[in-house]
Amino acid sequence: MERRGRALECREERNRASRALQEHLDAHRAELLRSLAVAAEEGEQAVPMPGLLTMPCDGTPAIVYVTAYFPILGCPIAVGGFGLSKLGPFYSDGIKWSFQRAEQLHVIWSLTESVSYLTSTSPGISFSLPFEGSQLSVVPAKAGTYSFTAHFTKGGSEEPRIVVASM
Repeated sequence: MERRGRALECREERNRASRALQEHLDAHRAELLRSLAVAAEEGEQAVPMPGLLTMPCDGTPAIVYVTAYFPILGCPIAVGGFGLSKLGPFYSDGIKWSFQRAEQLHVIWSLTESVSYLTSTSPGISFSLPFEGSQLSVVPAKAGTYSFTAHFTKGGSEEPRIVVASM
């Protein structure tokens, strides 16, 4: 009998915790929707678009602007954004590049004040040390998916990717 009572208490505790978590998530969802509405009214891109930023295929060095979005006001969790312009549009998943010749892509990563630095998590990709808000990297002309990590100034990080394909 005592075992059943304890099992019932555990189930009720789990249900209370589940309800509390759902209330917490609902509150954050509402805050996110308010943030998105304010940003839309101000003409800002509130969060990066899902997907990969398409890099030019002409073989010239590229500048990629890297920023962090904090989609929930007051929440330290950031989402990275990658764009070819300071004004965007920004994409959340990283970059994609299709090469025509067996030449590497040279990238200048322009980091906003919300991004500390980038590091490689895949063989074949390396980043220079950050210097005055920029880092350099070379993307090999070898088809594959390469991971890297964006480290944010307010803490936390994200692992976007570089997708390389031949044309």
